[in-house]
Amino acid sequence: MRQLQMLNPEMIVALGKQAGEALGELADLTMPHPHAVLKHGDKGEVFRKASMLREALSARGTDCGCGKGLLGEEILCPILKSDVERRLVYSVIAEPDTVDTQGDVMSAETIEEMAHNFLLRSRKFDNRHDWRAVDAAPVESWIQREATVLLGERIKAKSWVVGVKVFADHIWEKVLSKEYQSFSIGGRGVRVPRVRFG
Repeated sequence: MRQLQMLNPEMIVALGKQAGEALGELADLTMPHPHAVLKHGDKGEVFRKASMLREALSARGTDCGCGKGLLGEEILCPILKSDVERRLVYSVIAEPDTVDTQGDVMSAETIEEMAHNFLLRSRKFDNRHDWRAVDAAPVESWIQREATVLLGERIKAKSWVVGVKVFADHIWEKVLSKEYQSFSIGGRGVRVPRVRFG
């Protein structure tokens, strides 16, 4: 208690259930303990709680610095086609061994894991990385196993392709007006140097 009084924190986040119970009403939020996540896995709880923390800090006018450490910052994925009648948009979200503007690349294995995790844990879209979910949902998502031509564009093998249905009128209007011409994905990762032999 003396330490908390000295620090006078804006928020108190407990790490794990036991810490949350020990702090009681003092804890503004309880995050899953890393050991529990490693042992039992994460079904989206970490992301959900982190989003709650970010929103709470934002409401208090505090910059949590969550944007720091984004490798590659964001990847823009042009929209391949808009199906106006059904409000569908299609895009290649990531393709393997393609150098982005920061000089980073993702392997086919990383892309497949990312695609699977998105469907298992998120399925959400926001507006320009504001972390507020918009009314849109993935209706198709697949790893293109072989190189092909899709909607008039060449698609590399092992690319991740999505079809998204847009329900929100204000978002769909921006797609039609060409204000929105691409998807933008952001994420955190570890940069690993590529070792080449020969």
